[in-house]
Amino acid sequence: MARRTAPMGHRARTALFAAVFVLLLAVDQAVKAWARAALDPAAVVTLVPHVLGLTLVQNGGAAFGMMQGATILLVVCAVAVTAGCCVALRRFEPANPAEVIALGMISSGGVGNAIDRVSQGSVTDMLTFLFMNFPVFNVADVALTCGFVILVATMFALARREGVES
Repeated sequence: MARRTAPMGHRARTALFAAVFVLLLAVDQAVKAWARAALDPAAVVTLVPHVLGLTLVQNGGAAFGMMQGATILLVVCAVAVTAGCCVALRRFEPANPAEVIALGMISSGGVGNAIDRVSQGSVTDMLTFLFMNFPVFNVADVALTCGFVILVATMFALARREGVES
């Protein structure tokens, strides 16, 4: 039988969530500001040959360029997702630090892109894969995607563990 860990207290959950949220939001905004100041939209700067590069793109839509011009709707969605993460943090009391980290990552990604939409009129993207044709993305996109993957993985692991224990 698997041993369960003691659940995190409310203060510990809130502190971990806030730390992840603030750190990733600060990194995202700093990288975007740097990219707007330093990168040429017409050029690709290679970071890792044949793997990863930098190019400046302003995206007025959502993922893969969908929903161009839907700024208000996309900002409202980001606020709703962040509020949902905060409610989940409070009401469902995640016991696993990975779940708390995932909620902080998802929230910071949504807020980071919402800040761009409101302040810049579009989202600043700069990371590009050089080995495949994939949309240019940013730190907030990485945080959001990785947070979602971590959250789903921890939920599946918990469901599997509870299935084995019963």
